[in-house]
Amino acid sequence: MSLLTAISSFSQTIWAYFRDLVWPRIIEIVTTPIHHKQALWLIVPLLISTLLMQIYFGRNKDEELGWNTAYGNSIALIYISINLLKIIYDQYGYGFWHALTPELTSKLLFVGIIMLQAFLLAFLDLFHSLPKRLSFFIGSLPSVFAIALVTIVVVHTNIPIDLITFFAALCLFFASVLFFTFFRWIVPPSEHARSYLARQHEIHQTEHQLKRLERYKKIQDIEEHVKHAVDGFIHKSEQPFKKIGNFFK
Repeated sequence: MSLLTAISSFSQTIWAYFRDLVWPRIIEIVTTPIHHKQALWLIVPLLISTLLMQIYFGRNKDEELGWNTAYGNSIALIYISINLLKIIYDQYGYGFWHALTPELTSKLLFVGIIMLQAFLLAFLDLFHSLPKRLSFFIGSLPSVFAIALVTIVVVHTNIPIDLITFFAALCLFFASVLFFTFFRWIVPPSEHARSYLARQHEIHQTEHQLKRLERYKKIQDIEEHVKHAVDGFIHKSEQPFKKIGNFFK
């Protein structure tokens, strides 16, 4: 089997897996809140706040997410996790830990992992331990929204927590980030932000030109150095022949 055939077969398998298993699970996760009002009351405020934040940063493109905002988003995810634990308690009643079913255990583990992630992210944001771009990406509201959406749906429904749900959640995570990024991009910037972006563009162009000049100067210096080295080598090579010529004069 050739490499091209193997790649084609692997791609078809991946596509079939996504089409037949992952995509239906994505649709199920997205449409489930419509039929569960309690889940809707959690998701809609989070969706509205995420859209409003994208409008703010879309209009004020000269600003960016700060460490304090990323820290606050982590705390919001902690609050959502605690709220979901309360919902599990209301569903199964007092003493549910004495009669753990596989379904209940998986829900508790899932919410516990999300809560642990939120606490860890808040701790890392508090001490600025992660690289700025990575921390702001994970701690942004679109990322928090995608994580909260999947967690809320899993708690309110009987969707199995398996590999298919994991891949569906991963797809929803990146889809959420892309959607809200595009939404933020199409928001018209303010006059101040527009002038700031214009200045930044000019600065980037100037820096690019300076870098090109520096590269050109380095190339000229190398060429000059090579030329001097070649001239010196030729001059040294001519010396014995000149001595021989002078000897026969």
